[in-house]
Amino acid sequence: MVFCASGTQIPSVCSVPVLKNHPFRRISFPLIVKIRLMIRRGVFFLLVCLCLAHPAAAQESQDKDLQQRRALAEKMLAINPVRDQVRMAIDQYIDLRMKFEPVEDQDAFRAALMAVLNYQTLEQISLDTYVQTFTTAELAAMVEYYSKPEAISARKKWPQFDGVVSPQIIKMLDQALIKARTQAQ
Repeated sequence: MVFCASGTQIPSVCSVPVLKNHPFRRISFPLIVKIRLMIRRGVFFLLVCLCLAHPAAAQESQDKDLQQRRALAEKMLAINPVRDQVRMAIDQYIDLRMKFEPVEDQDAFRAALMAVLNYQTLEQISLDTYVQTFTTAELAAMVEYYSKPEAISARKKWPQFDGVVSPQIIKMLDQALIKARTQAQ
């Protein structure tokens, strides 16, 4: 049975069941609603305070991490300069596409490409991409690895490796394309 503060029976839809010997049996339903509302507001206030306090600490942590990643990215650019990467890419392109052209034409094309490129912009793009793409741990591992003499030697041998493998990949892709075209007809 459900009783209000005066002891009369009321429908259970509008009230809260109260035990006869319970210390809060004389608390009215509107008071219980007010108490619940106050508790909810208090919890909400605490959550808002926690949310407002947390971003400041998180921002400081993010700023520190960003600074670490930027410093590691700068080390990566010192280890593997953009100018060297571009020079290697141009050399590979010329070796693949201008293999049968005279050396003078290859050199002139190489010089023209290198004169047009803006290395400072490429360095900034590379730096920003390192920072945005990799975590601090990944960048630290990359700096550690690429600083080793073995990694430096392997990087110098990469064009030789790529010069053998890339033409084979292109040859296989060309064959697959020809086969796909003939089967489609």
